[in-house]
Amino acid sequence: MLTEGARAIDWAILLVDFLVLAVIIGLEAPGFLHKRRVRRVLLKFEPLIQRGETLQREIPEPAPPYGSNRNDPLVIAKEAEVEKWIETVRNWNQEMASFLATYPRAAMVFNHKSDPPPQGGTLVYRGDSRYAFAIHGYQREIYLRLETELTNLYRVAESPEAYF
Repeated sequence: MLTEGARAIDWAILLVDFLVLAVIIGLEAPGFLHKRRVRRVLLKFEPLIQRGETLQREIPEPAPPYGSNRNDPLVIAKEAEVEKWIETVRNWNQEMASFLATYPRAAMVFNHKSDPPPQGGTLVYRGDSRYAFAIHGYQREIYLRLETELTNLYRVAESPEAYF
């Protein structure tokens, strides 16, 4: 048999070996489980960031603010497109906030507004092409908020272990 001729010291060494193994597992398991959890969270987190980036890239050109005929079908269509974009940004913001509700540190960073943008004025958006257009009014405020939130989310994504 396996235990024939085993002395007390052999049993003591075997017990110590198992205790050392248990301590090693106990010390390493939390780190391993945390990394695994972070990977799972990032799989859900990254598509939300990508949707925000898409919203940022696909900002519609606003209707002319001054001297335009508000009854012009082109102006009405552009205003409707801007309103739809603003509503989509709001929905994304709510979805991101509800996702981050279970991660208070990440939610705190997401909601942090560092420097308030200057009020009024015009922001010039230059997309992937050479075409540029001015963003003004409420659309400008929504765009700047989206830009700030995405910057904050990039900070979370750079060191997810600290936030999730």
